[in-house]
Amino acid sequence: MDRDPLVDSGVTGVGIGRVSRDGYKVVVVTTLVSVKSPGGQVRSTHYYAGAVSERIETGIASAQQQFEELVRKAIYVRRYYNQIRSEGRFPAKIPRYEDVPPEILEQTVTVPDHLDIVEIMDSFEATPWLPVVKTTGGDPVKLAVALQAHDLRQPHRNVYLNGFHLRFIERTVEGVTLYLPNELYRARGEWRTRIFHADGIEVDTVSDADTVGGWYDSLSEAWVYLISELRRLTAPAAENRRPAGNTILETGIRAVNLSGYGRKSRRDGVPRWRFTLGISQVEPSGREKRLVLASWRLATVTDEQIRNDLRRAAATSAYRRHLLENGASVKQAYLPRESVVPEEFWPEDPPCQIKADDLWYFAEQREGAKVA
Repeated sequence: MDRDPLVDSGVTGVGIGRVSRDGYKVVVVTTLVSVKSPGGQVRSTHYYAGAVSERIETGIASAQQQFEELVRKAIYVRRYYNQIRSEGRFPAKIPRYEDVPPEILEQTVTVPDHLDIVEIMDSFEATPWLPVVKTTGGDPVKLAVALQAHDLRQPHRNVYLNGFHLRFIERTVEGVTLYLPNELYRARGEWRTRIFHADGIEVDTVSDADTVGGWYDSLSEAWVYLISELRRLTAPAAENRRPAGNTILETGIRAVNLSGYGRKSRRDGVPRWRFTLGISQVEPSGREKRLVLASWRLATVTDEQIRNDLRRAAATSAYRRHLLENGASVKQAYLPRESVVPEEFWPEDPPCQIKADDLWYFAEQREGAKVA
């Protein structure tokens, strides 16, 4: 076959492919290899070096750098594979970059100058993507009825309902073991539902005081309500976020997380808690690091302070994304803590409301005792 100069790596067996994933463009780098099974069968396969997506958030310069690094890895693996074949044998498994011996890694690899990630991306169109609304078992009504009748004190396999992926995670809530999805969590005296859907974030609460039988009855009511809302709302397209490890600390802001830790006082042994709000960014050096935007002492933090700092974090995240989408390099889009974010990026309210009492409740549940 004639080689396409635009994606010719210059090395036989190292391929650069153009594919569509969920309606967006992806450039994939692979190495062609053959492996021999214990039974003596030889099959052709590929080492997957990696891919660069048009949705990459680190800017054009970084995308080109990442692309070239993938090509280098693929070439190193091919050289290692060629060495194995020169010895008259086939590898027993797919060679990986981590398997390449030092003497090969010491060799120089030159990526051809004509390999330009922007030109390659511009050379094809992504196949339009139509979202598939997944429901485990195919019948959303039947599944919803079964879920609403499920006892959340018992495990349940992960399921899809109307496109929403429900993952039942074992959690200890006020001393009781439950199996809850991230969309349902406990706060002081109430259960909350939080749904990330196609049009935003929906939050609601069911208070223990509004039910007759205490917190488990309020949990059952919140669970039934959550399933009904998942039937009504539209699931988001492919999510690109990292949910909080503890749902009550979910910020709902891209690359922004909230964490807390307590240290026991030497004077009275009571833990003093502090929470930090941080954003993950790629530094000019190319290393991803969490930058602390705000730090709160539990003993003194207020609802208004939390609200304002979350608004600032949301503005910082939105402004950084705006810079990257408009061609800024990683270095240009890096925002130090003292950066001034233009007013138009500040939301009126943060995506997820977090109150000071939520932090108190989180700390008390972690310690199981008095905190300060």
